Amino acid sequence: MTWWTGTSIDLAQNRYRWYALTLQPTLWGQWVVWTTWGRIGQGTQHHRARWVVSHYEKARRLAQQWRQHKQHRGYRTVEDTAAF
Repeated sequence: MTWWTGTSIDLAQNRYRWYALTLQPTLWGQWVVWTTWGRIGQGTQHHRARWVVSHYEKARRLAQQWRQHKQHRGYRTVEDTAAF
């Protein structure tokens, strides 16, 4: 499930970026925090399994910290399902 999606748009710098954090369980009972990003309108450009951890709460904390990092860098929330 996509946990958070944000965008960073700056017309002066021709920047139209999006970023998503996804939490996904593995077949072995672990959790993966995926990061996906690209240019708005271009589809998925890049994705990466950033962390693999043993518990959902740890995955959620790591995703929250990364979300705060991206927001500090100028990304604004588009979709937030962090309540799940």
